[in-house]
Parts: sequence; structure tokens; C-alpha cells
Amino acid sequence: MKINEETLLKPIRAQTDKVMMITLGFLFVISVGIGLFYGESLMTLLIAVPAFVVPFVMWKIAPGTFLLRIAIATGLVFNVAINIQSSHGLIEMHFGVFAVLAFLLAYRDWKVIVYAAALVAVHHLAFNFLQAANYGIWVFRNGADFGIVFVHAAFVVFESAILVMLAVQFENELMRLASLANAAERIANGDLTSKLDTSKNDAVGLLLQSVNRIQESLNQFVFAQKKLAQQHADGLISERIDADKLAGVYNEIATEINELVKSHIDVKMHIVDIVTDYARGDFSRDFERLPGEKAKITEAVNAVKNALIAISKEIENLAAAGAQGDFSKRGDSQHFNFLFKDMLTNLNELMSTSEEAFGDVLRMSSALAQGDLTQQITKNYPAGTFGNMKTALNGTAENLKALVGEIKDSTDTINTASQEIAAGNNDLSQRTEQQAASLEETAASMQELTSTVQANSENAKHANEMALASSEIARQGVAVVNQVVTTMEGINESSRKVVDIITVIDGIAFQTNILALNAAVEAARAGDQGRGFAVVASEVRSLAQRAASAAGEIKALISDSVDKVEDGTALVARAGKTMEEIVNSIQDVTATIGQITAASYEQTSGIEQVNQAIGQMDDVTQQNAALVEEAAASAEALEEQARNLSVTMENFKTTDGQSKSSSVHTFSTSEVGKSTKSATVVKPVKKEAVEIESDVGDWEEF
Repeated sequence: MKINEETLLKPIRAQTDKVMMITLGFLFVISVGIGLFYGESLMTLLIAVPAFVVPFVMWKIAPGTFLLRIAIATGLVFNVAINIQSSHGLIEMHFGVFAVLAFLLAYRDWKVIVYAAALVAVHHLAFNFLQAANYGIWVFRNGADFGIVFVHAAFVVFESAILVMLAVQFENELMRLASLANAAERIANGDLTSKLDTSKNDAVGLLLQSVNRIQESLNQFVFAQKKLAQQHADGLISERIDADKLAGVYNEIATEINELVKSHIDVKMHIVDIVTDYARGDFSRDFERLPGEKAKITEAVNAVKNALIAISKEIENLAAAGAQGDFSKRGDSQHFNFLFKDMLTNLNELMSTSEEAFGDVLRMSSALAQGDLTQQITKNYPAGTFGNMKTALNGTAENLKALVGEIKDSTDTINTASQEIAAGNNDLSQRTEQQAASLEETAASMQELTSTVQANSENAKHANEMALASSEIARQGVAVVNQVVTTMEGINESSRKVVDIITVIDGIAFQTNILALNAAVEAARAGDQGRGFAVVASEVRSLAQRAASAAGEIKALISDSVDKVEDGTALVARAGKTMEEIVNSIQDVTATIGQITAASYEQTSGIEQVNQAIGQMDDVTQQNAALVEEAAASAEALEEQARNLSVTMENFKTTDGQSKSSSVHTFSTSEVGKSTKSATVVKPVKKEAVEIESDVGDWEEF
């Protein structure tokens, strides 16, 4: 609860109200006595009684209020005024004014003092005025005097000023005491954030400083505790309060808290060690009994140990029984609760399911061992290994039932087939002998055919050699013609170059003729001086004309030679193409003859292979005849084994209504041997037969 000025001053002022009412009552009695002494009792009673009764009633109704203080101050001033009036302005009665103002300081309320001083001033001024007007009112015994009023007013103002200052100081001290009380109240309620004014060194200031130090010490201690709590909340359980930073009882409290925390941490760590051992399966350690209420920890840890040991024993017993094949054991789940109970219940269900499943497996296995294929597992097992086992065993029984039925049907079929095989083997033996005779005749014919094909092969070989020689000669002719074509092309190219040279010479002769003509013209212009030069120019012109004429003739001859060379080149090229066609034709003939030769070789080789194959077929036919005889004997043995198998299959029960002998008949190897003694062992085909197949394959490819 916050303590303010009104809260702090109200009880003080209520107590002061009581003292003031006593003072007012005492002053009322004095006023009545003075009134009697001076013969003014009626007037005294008329004024003094209301001045006492009104504050008294208000005191009973609203003690400690400002209005009550005003009423008491009014009553006190009125009593002083009555005494002055009754004593006819006796100066000593004015001392009551100063006494009343001093009494009002007890309220520590400067407003009441100012009010009382103002009321005294009004009284003096008013009564002095009335006394001066001769209304029978007294202020001073020596008569009205405004100067004395002012003197009295000066003293009243002076005293009032001092009293007001004291009242304000007392009120401020009360305010500081109120803040001190507030701080103490907040500290008592755990609030250590109060801001105290510690700037003054008076008594209240020293108290505030002391309370502030108390608050700082508590804050330091609380901070250390909060830091410790936070560190432990963060997992730093080894942290402790630094008691060395605290003094006095705080140091002792911090040390004891550290010891308390250490003891609790030690207990927890010990529990962790014990539970860790229990988690590893080591139950050799016991948790020592803790004192007082901590004994519950011991009981809880021991209960955990006992429960773990008990559940381990139950699981161990079930596991041992299961390992010995005894699935009738059950765990006592009623002595456990929650997860342990669920665990044992599930294990009991596992043991029960295993017992029923292995019982069904044993029943099915025994029935199968007795040849009874009609048994089935009908219990609905959960999905998983047991469900798969049920499906597998039922499927095995069904498959065996179907297999035995099929074997029975196959046995009858084999018996009939073996009889047919025996009859067929006899017929095959006769046809094999006939085939052998036919193969001998075929072999003789193939030998004659082989001789004819060999002669054709030799002739084709000789023709192939001749064709190859002709082809080589034709290729040589083509090469010579190609060389002639190349030479003719060179001559043609050279003739073209000569024509180009003749053309150049003709051009030079023409240019020389032009120059000689120009020289003759210049010589004619020169007259006699140019005659000699004109003769030379005429000779040069004549030579140039003859050279041009000769160049023209040579050019015509060369052109004719070039044309003839080009014709010869074309003829040679055609001859070369013709030779190439001849060569190609000869090569085609050679290739054809080569193919004929290769075909003759292949025919010869094929006929030899056929001849060899026929010989081998003759041998194989002889072997087949022997094998047919062995197959006939094996068919008879197969027929006997089929009969024995039918007898054996009768021992299996495939339908509920089928009768079955009391015990399953088991055939021994000696019995099987007896039934197969008459059978001739079929020998494997010799290696030659495989070779025949290879040769026949080659023949088919040919």
C-alpha cells in the first residue's frame, strides 16, 4: 500500500484533534471562570458554548479533517476574544493569541495557522473600531488604539511566519518520512525499486540513507539469487552465489543457500548415476535412504529399481521358456501398471500366438508325415511371420495335394504311353533295317557322282587359268594404249605451243614491215641523204615480208598437224576405251569361270561330305537299331515303375472321404533297385553321332 502525505498525517492530526479538543475544553472552562470573575458570564456562555460544541460534534463525526481543524482554530480564537472582552482589554489576555497560534503548529498545517492569524487580525481591527465607536466592545483597556493594533499585528505576523515555516518544514519531514515508510512498505512487499532522496544528512536523511543501503544490499542479494536461478535454468548447476561479495547476515544466507543448492544438486546427480546404472542393467547399487521428506526420493528410486528388476525377471523367464520351446509360460501382468503392464500383456499375447502357431505347424507337419494332405490351418493369425507361415503351409499342402493328384494321373498316362512306346520301338526296328539297306545303295550311286563332279572341277580350273592369262594380256594392251594416248596428248600440246610461237614470229614480221615502211617514208623525206637508208629499209621490208609469208606457211602446216594429231588422239582414246571394255569382258569371263570352278570345288566337297554322311548314316542306323532294342527294354522297365508309382500314390490322402492305409509305405533304395534290374541302361550316343549332325548341317547349308 502506498503511503502518501494524507495517509501519514491523518493519524497524527487525529491525535492532535484530541489534544486540541482537550485544550479547547480547558480554555472553555477558563473563559467561563473569567466571565464569572468579571461579571460577564452570560455573554461568555453565549459565545464559548457554541465555540466548543460545534468543534466537538465535528470531532466525533469527521476527525482528522481540514474543516475540523478550521473549526478548532476558530473556537480557540473565539475563546481568546471572549477573555479579552470579559477582562475589558487586559493586555495579559492578548498572550492567548500567541499561545493559540503556537498550539496550532501541532497540526503541521500552515493553512490553519494563516487562517487563525487572519481571524485574530480581523478581531483586533473590528473590535478596535467598535471600541472607538463606544459600542461597549473592548480590545485594549486604555481605549482603542490603531497603533497598538499594528504592533500586535506585527508580532502576530512575525510569529505566524515562523510558525508557517516550521509547519512547512515539519510537513516536508513528514513527506520524507512518508517516502521512507513507502520504501519500507515496498521492501516488505518485495519491491526493491524505490527511489529515495539521500541528499540531506539530517536525521530523516540518515534514515533514508540507511534504508537505501538496505535496499541496495537486498538488491545485490536478490540479483545474486536470480543469477544463480538463471544459471541453473541454463544447465550450469555447478554455479553458486559469490558469498564473499556479501557481508553479515547476507553472507550467512548466501552460504546456507549454496549449501542447500549443493545438497540438492548432489542428490540429483546421485540419482542420475543410479538411474544410469539401472539403464545399463546394473542393479547392484542401492539408493541410500534420505532423511525427512527426502525419503520419498529414496522410495521412488527403489520403486523404479524393483519395477525394472521385476519386469526384467518376467521377460527373462518368458525368453528362457521360449528358447526351450515352451510357449505355455505367461508373465504376471496384473502386478504391473501402464507401460510395463502393456509390455507383459503384449509378450503374453506373443507367447500365446506362438504356442498356437507352432501347435498348428506341428499338427500340419505330423499330418504331412502321415501322408494326410487334407489338413489346413484355419486360425486367423495377424499379418506378419505367423500369417505368412499359415499361408505357406496351407499353400504347401494344397500344392502337394495337387501334385499327388497330377502324379496319379501322370502315372496312368505313363503306363499307357510306355506300352505304346514298346510297340512303336518294334516297328521302328523294322524300318531301321530297311533304311540301312537303302543307304547302302545310295552310297554306291554317290561314289559314281563324285567321280563325274571331280572331272568337271578339273576342266573348270584349267579354263579359269586361261581366262586369267587373257585378262593379264588385255590389261597390258590397255596400259600401252594409255601410254600412246598420253604421248599424243603431249604432241598435241607441243604443236599448240609451236603455233603460238609462229604467231609471235608473224607478229614480229608485221611490226618489222611497218618499221621498214616508216623508214622508207623518212628516207624519201630526207632526199639524197636518205637514199642509202631507203635501200636498207627496202631490204628489211622484203625480208620481213618473206618471213611473214614463211611464218604463215609454217603456221598452216602446224595447224594441219595439230588437227591430225587431235584426230589421232581421239582414235587412240577410242582404242583405249575399247581395250578397257575387252579387259572388263575378259575379267567378267574370268570371274564367271572362277565361280564355276569354286562351285565345282564346292560340289566335289559337298558330294564327298554327302558320301561320308551316308556312310556315317549307315553306322548311325546300325546304332539306332541297337538303341531301339534298348529303348524297348527301357519302356518295359518304365511300365513296371509306373505301376509301382501308382501303388505308392495310393498311400496319400487328398480328400476327406478317401481311405488311406494305416501307415505310409516308404520305398527303400533296395526295392527301387529290384524293380529296375531288368531295365537296360541306355548308353549315351557316341561322339561320331555329334559329328554327323555337324556334317549334315554343313550339307544342308550347301
